[in-house]
Amino acid sequence: MADTFDVVVGGNKTRYENAKEAGAAFFEADIAQRPGVIHGMPAGPGTGPGGSGRFMADTAVHGQYEDGSTRYVKGLPYSDKEVDKDFRAGYVDALDKSVNERLKAADWEAAKPAHPMHAPKLDPRLYDDLEQLSKNDFEKAAKAWEEHSPQGTLGPTFVDREWKRQNDEARQIAAVLDASERGPAYGVMTLNDKTVTSIRFERSEQDGEQAFNVSFHMGNKTVGKLKGIDADTLADSVGDKNAKAIMEHGEAKGSLKGEALMNEYGMTPEESARRAAMKEARKAVELIQLEQLEPDTADEKNIVEPVKEKELEVIDGKEAVARANLLRQREREQLAREQEALGIKAEGKRIDVENLSEKALEQDDANDIAERTGGTTDRDSQQYTEREKNRQVELMEQVHSQFRVAGAKFYFKDQPGKLAMKDKGERMVSASNDDRVAKAMATMAEAKGWKTIKVSGHPDFQREVWMEASLRGIEARGYKPTEQDLKLLEDKRERAMHNTVERDQTTRERKPEQQRQDAGRKTDSARQERPVAADKAEAKGLAGQAVETAGKVALRAYAGRVLEHGAANFNHDPKEKPNYFVKLATDQGEKTVWGVDLKRAMSEGKVKAGDDVKLEYRGNTPVTVEALKRDKAGNVIGKEEITTNRNQWDVQKSDKAKVAEAVASAFIDSKVKDPAQREALKAAVGARMAEREKVNKVPAVPVYDKAAPAKSQQPERTGPVVERNAERTR
Repeated sequence: MADTFDVVVGGNKTRYENAKEAGAAFFEADIAQRPGVIHGMPAGPGTGPGGSGRFMADTAVHGQYEDGSTRYVKGLPYSDKEVDKDFRAGYVDALDKSVNERLKAADWEAAKPAHPMHAPKLDPRLYDDLEQLSKNDFEKAAKAWEEHSPQGTLGPTFVDREWKRQNDEARQIAAVLDASERGPAYGVMTLNDKTVTSIRFERSEQDGEQAFNVSFHMGNKTVGKLKGIDADTLADSVGDKNAKAIMEHGEAKGSLKGEALMNEYGMTPEESARRAAMKEARKAVELIQLEQLEPDTADEKNIVEPVKEKELEVIDGKEAVARANLLRQREREQLAREQEALGIKAEGKRIDVENLSEKALEQDDANDIAERTGGTTDRDSQQYTEREKNRQVELMEQVHSQFRVAGAKFYFKDQPGKLAMKDKGERMVSASNDDRVAKAMATMAEAKGWKTIKVSGHPDFQREVWMEASLRGIEARGYKPTEQDLKLLEDKRERAMHNTVERDQTTRERKPEQQRQDAGRKTDSARQERPVAADKAEAKGLAGQAVETAGKVALRAYAGRVLEHGAANFNHDPKEKPNYFVKLATDQGEKTVWGVDLKRAMSEGKVKAGDDVKLEYRGNTPVTVEALKRDKAGNVIGKEEITTNRNQWDVQKSDKAKVAEAVASAFIDSKVKDPAQREALKAAVGARMAEREKVNKVPAVPVYDKAAPAKSQQPERTGPVVERNAERTR
């Protein structure tokens, strides 16, 4: 007699002799009738004379769905018996077929979520079956979703390949840790994934509490050091058993090794904080990028974008004549000077803050070389470039101060929740015709360095952008101004030029006698107040000198990841004198900074290769050094003592990655409600941040500096907002 499988549905029983057929029938059975399966086994070893039976599968109640209906779940046998494997195979095949049919027939447009980072709103029963299919055969579940869901649709985590990959990696890491804990009971431990064979410790007391200095060693090599840590940090770093041994040790100093060193896993506070930060921000970078790249809504028809270089070349005759006439109107003295300066700096192309930063660094390098070789420096051009870069940054800050900014979205401050515009990098879009939005977009175009823009959308919006852009020296295409527009533009330019500076003639018009009396009073007053005036003059001179020094210091700052640093001949030229260099990977590429004082600054900052740092020039002091004397051909003919200035440097470590991850974490927590989805996003961001940190591409995050000087705030506009309608009445 063979095995039998009775599928019981609502009191009715159907018998099968094939386990796969029984599994498929169990899936097809109406779940609301709570079907079950009884496995009958014939007489044999392990059974009675008449055989035996067991409940093989059943249906359980698992709460309710959101619509109030009962949620049922079918349970399968998960033993390694061949009969159970066959039963599951039949069930999974039928489940796979059903899931594919329902996904194919799904109304994806109706199920489209409100937010692109949410899964579609499909039947929860379908999601339950898809999840069960994923647990039994992930590849079938993922393939079913990928074949039937629209391109780019975000699926639930149980069909996400990246999610599965990260979970598999996590399990592998857990297995490694478990294996290390199951290793030798003593004689070795792990600190930050590094093997340790001995611990040296020193116990002391600080403020009535025990404090510990601990060093970790692998043979003769030092793996890590911790100073002044408390008991809790000690336990985290060396493990509970080793911490107890250190605290109960009879001497204040000692070591743990061999049988005294328990096999435990420890982590330093820095590593713990780094890993915690990595866990807290997984996919916020992609989320922000997705927000910037999401398609325009139907009402976002007002657009400002730069004109590409190829588009600049295509100009018809009528447009060329009109543009020539417009340019002639712009040929006024002040505006012409500004355009000429911008044209020289931009070399006919767009100016952006990054380009100006790179140019300032190049000018700084050229001036440094000129100073060392006795050439001609041009600090004025360098300062001009810095001022232009700072001006563009200030323009962007002006726009941000007018709105409530959330990522790439700008909201009206006086109308909470109302979206004003979106900054999508290479274009700006808006559904509003408010003149504040138009002016802000023109200001941002200037801050981005766009010299020629295209404007489209509502005529009133186009007109406002054209007007503001023209006042800023930006050519705006897409709107043809009327005679009245041109006249109004001319009037605004005239009003902008009414600021004047002239010599005060009041003193000349005074009578000679009155001037002599005034001079006498000034002389008497000067005799009495000369000491006070001298002090004020000296203080003013020192203040001026400090401002000038601060201005020069601001020009010499470099930020990036340390690739290499050490002593070498200047510019790695064997003929040059010994110097010290720091090679950085910056946003503009590799940069090598030279300075004798860098050796001290790097040593005091305990900087090593791979650290993110900021090098700041802190002025110079006069020193007498021995320099090489050369003939006209550049050959060394001797040595001489010269008086020169030695630059002083300050080195600060940067933690951009941690800050960026913390910001990303806060963003994820505010945007994503589902805990599982939050963890998925944070895991992806951690991996992405690690990749970007390797190539020094971690995004800069603005941080509040309480020591920075306060900025004067412009009063918020509180006047009524007029929303112009797209339709006009005649």
